[in-house]
Amino acid sequence: MNAIKHVSMRFAKNFKSDVSDADLIPKKVCGESALYFSAPTPRDSKLKWRQWAFVKNGWCFIIVSVISDENEQQLLKDVNQMMSAFEAPN
Repeated sequence: MNAIKHVSMRFAKNFKSDVSDADLIPKKVCGESALYFSAPTPRDSKLKWRQWAFVKNGWCFIIVSVISDENEQQLLKDVNQMMSAFEAPN
């Protein structure tokens, strides 16, 4: 199992006990291949957990967010902007 998948699964299992490869969606973050996962939080189904796992410059990162349904339109846009500005150490 590669680092990206391992980290993705480890975090995702906190939100979905039967997480599988089908739950991990390929995306691009900072020009790198990433795995994306989202699920409602166990505490409140109106809150959605999102995670993006990727490797950049030899470092494995996972970016996470929890956003309520009512704030999703604005805040998800902000999260995407922050991710596009992410810089990894060399």
